[in-house]
Amino acid sequence: MPEKVEDNSWKNSSLRRRNSDPVCYVTTDEDADVGFMKLYEDTLQDLLQKVRKEDKTTNDLQGFLNHQQNYVDKLLKEIKHLKEEKQKMSFELFAAKMEVEILKKQQLCIYERGYITGLVQELQKASSERADILSSYCDKVQSLAYQKSQPFVPYNNQTSASNETEVHMVEKYIESFATGSLDAHKDGSRFWIKNKGPIIETYVGFIETYRDPSGVRGEFEGFVAVVNKPMSAKFSVLVEKAETLLKLLPWDQVLEKDTFLRPDFTSLDVVSFAGSGIPAGINIPNYDEIRQNEGFKNVSLGNVIPASYKDAKMPFVSSEDKALMDKYRVESFEVQVGLHELLGHGSGKLLRREKGELNFDEAAVKNILQAGEELKYYEEGETYDSVFTTIGSAYEECRAECVGLYLSLDKDVLRIFGHEGDEAEDVIYTNWLSMVFAGVAKALEMYAPATNAWLQAHSQARYAILQVMLEADGLLRIEERTGEDGNPDLLIKLERSKIPTEGKRVIGDFLRKLQVFKATANVKGAKALFDKYTEVKEPWSKWRDIVLARRTPRKLFVQANTEISGEDIILRNYEASPSGLIKSWTDRFAGKEASLYKALTDIYNKDKDQFKF
Repeated sequence: MPEKVEDNSWKNSSLRRRNSDPVCYVTTDEDADVGFMKLYEDTLQDLLQKVRKEDKTTNDLQGFLNHQQNYVDKLLKEIKHLKEEKQKMSFELFAAKMEVEILKKQQLCIYERGYITGLVQELQKASSERADILSSYCDKVQSLAYQKSQPFVPYNNQTSASNETEVHMVEKYIESFATGSLDAHKDGSRFWIKNKGPIIETYVGFIETYRDPSGVRGEFEGFVAVVNKPMSAKFSVLVEKAETLLKLLPWDQVLEKDTFLRPDFTSLDVVSFAGSGIPAGINIPNYDEIRQNEGFKNVSLGNVIPASYKDAKMPFVSSEDKALMDKYRVESFEVQVGLHELLGHGSGKLLRREKGELNFDEAAVKNILQAGEELKYYEEGETYDSVFTTIGSAYEECRAECVGLYLSLDKDVLRIFGHEGDEAEDVIYTNWLSMVFAGVAKALEMYAPATNAWLQAHSQARYAILQVMLEADGLLRIEERTGEDGNPDLLIKLERSKIPTEGKRVIGDFLRKLQVFKATANVKGAKALFDKYTEVKEPWSKWRDIVLARRTPRKLFVQANTEISGEDIILRNYEASPSGLIKSWTDRFAGKEASLYKALTDIYNKDKDQFKF
């Protein structure tokens, strides 16, 4: 622990901690180092009180203290780096960057993860003697889990749940949303994974971190779906063979989980999905300690896939390839989603210290590292999200997509999905071509050249895979040409015969590197690798203009509504058009307009000062 800093000018100007808020501070140039250390001393004291209150054992407490020391040591290095970076930016930007980093680490690295919290920045006046330096900032952590603008709808256990597990699951969700407790949502998720094979499936909460710039906080979403039994039967066979298929992946056994926890893997037809987008597949919960030690569920949202490809236009492919895509794109994507979710997100071990002990053979791991490479692992309290932060989502999606491509070459996998002989070969080719198409035609739409930033995790992942394939000998070429309309165009040329040889080799090598860096908490190596393959340079920066000129409108999903009529449930569908989309929403909230508008207005009034347009 750094030498204690006595309170002095820090009290008045540098970093202030208010007892009424979880964290609240402002920073000035002169006292930044003092303020950082003071915050961490305060943080340690708060956490020690929490440990004692929760009656942690002596061993747990010692492990906690060891982790805190590592935490501060890392912070000191980061402060030094930030001070060097300070020369390249205004102090206002430097101060804001330091504050965001310190808050992220306090949120994530000890006990709580950031899914259920948000950062709210408030502009504050600087003290008079420092008014010429900057306008100071105050960040405070707030729970976003519960808006008090409207009461909860009463929950009836008897009519809304089919068994005791579902009763406890929903009760824990309600507790989480009412109190902001992340632990309650984790407990609800534990009940959810124990609820095996329900006919009606549902999950709700702050789930995916894709849209958070720091890759930490979850976006609220929820869905209700019904089981597609024929496709679920195929996924069940895939689960049965999972242990055998995991051995085919291109990394050493020491990097694989000690025991594969067989999940509930079902294909669902979505009835309603509330969120900013509808995925084709989900592997949840996202809590590492539950996924690694207790289990998870894989969900393929079956009716999303054909809806996504309905009336799809496909630029940049030949007429022959388009015919194959029209015929096999849905089937190939079902294979890819199954492998991506079950054996992509479901594979791989995180090497960590747990209760003072390492959960891996140190000598065995050192044997697989590059010469001179330092052995790293997750310290107690660290998670994948807290270590990988901003690159975490895209990096993990890339790893899972590579697992899907790699294992889709296995004939036994294709046989599970009913594809054999020439049809199996066509499905393999279509799957790999679809990945290339996504990397060319879709990914660059989600890249912002002005900030050199990727706006969507899956797009960044697929662009990286595209660049890896382009390194293979004779596997893939992208040609610039003039289209039939006389405008610039591109043409994808994927060599089918090279997929099981060169294609498998380059994806396997890349996949192994992704897994080694993830397993060993080597975010520095991971970022260098990922940045290399996701950098948009010539000719791609020029070709992005061609992609944008030929892009197709983003699809909108029109969702059905259900109604209860006596003993019957009526499913009400709508026309696949803008008017049908609007009609489905107005019908969904019919009779609830007043309470809905009041809730939205209350939320707006509560947060409006934080958003300046």
